[in-house]
Amino acid sequence: MSELFDLLDRAARGNFPPADFSTKHFPSPSSNADCVLAFFGHHVIASDVDPQFVLSWTCKDPFALSDVRFLTALANELQVAPGILDSVYAALGLGAEPTDCGLVKTDDRLHSRVVRAMKFRDQASLRVFHPIDGGGTLVLGRGLAGRLEAAYEVDEGQRGRGIGRHLLASARKITPKTEPVFVSISPGNVASMRALHSDAAAWRPVGSEVLFLRSGIPSDFPH
Repeated sequence: MSELFDLLDRAARGNFPPADFSTKHFPSPSSNADCVLAFFGHHVIASDVDPQFVLSWTCKDPFALSDVRFLTALANELQVAPGILDSVYAALGLGAEPTDCGLVKTDDRLHSRVVRAMKFRDQASLRVFHPIDGGGTLVLGRGLAGRLEAAYEVDEGQRGRGIGRHLLASARKITPKTEPVFVSISPGNVASMRALHSDAAAWRPVGSEVLFLRSGIPSDFPH
């Protein structure tokens, strides 16, 4: 695995990069997107962009990589649209079987959440589940730098029944034991934030991220 994967894995376990106001620059990941990550007092960029371009910003301001002006400039350098600023959380897997969590595996590749996941994640690793009684979709797959990522969506008209909390809990349960699983949620997505915080003992904040999908990010899909 890459240095970026190791950094993310350690952060998920509570071992964060040093809060020394520095920036770490990695090459573009083998996965589908470049990224800018922010931790407490530390930034990471993973992109093949010229290091001097990054230094021209960080030499003036150690927090420049979180500045929307830098993200816009980086998007121009890469010639791709920046993704949404997300908060990143992680939990350690428990190694349960999907059936033990009331989930059934499906071959659905047409659901909007699955279509989006296929853009950012290794398609061979992608697994899709529905609750036995329906009402939502859970997606697990290898994303940034090979980390395991979960995403979910509750069907329209099914919200308020605890399905989101069930899917988040299940994502952790069916992840291989002690391996971290990551979720990225827009801070404005209050419903998902509340579902996450209902199991705050399991899901711990890691940092924030902006992804730059190399093939371009669809502008018409809600995050």
